[in-house]
Amino acid sequence: MNDDNILKKGCLVYFTCSIWGITKKVSGDVLKPGINPEYVVNNKKKINRTYLESVSKVRNMARTFIYKKSLPFKIPGIIFIPRDMIDLVDQQMQRYQREFEAEVTTFE
Repeated sequence: MNDDNILKKGCLVYFTCSIWGITKKVSGDVLKPGINPEYVVNNKKKINRTYLESVSKVRNMARTFIYKKSLPFKIPGIIFIPRDMIDLVDQQMQRYQREFEAEVTTFE
């Protein structure tokens, strides 16, 4: 593909989607004296993993979809969507966004 004509052949996309972490690192100060922190997993679960499954599922479907419809690009984190796929990808990603936001509202 000729780099000079890249924007005539498609568009560059940066896709990111973040979800709350379910654990938080707990300070070693809360451990009982004499316990070696090397041998203790000091993570506190902030939320039950099952509550995030529906949100994670939508994120994973969106990620899988966009990577199947795109081509790799030489800049890390950037993907290339061919021109003939732009409308399809845009419409589907908007559906995923609405579905994702609907799942997130269950936490409000």
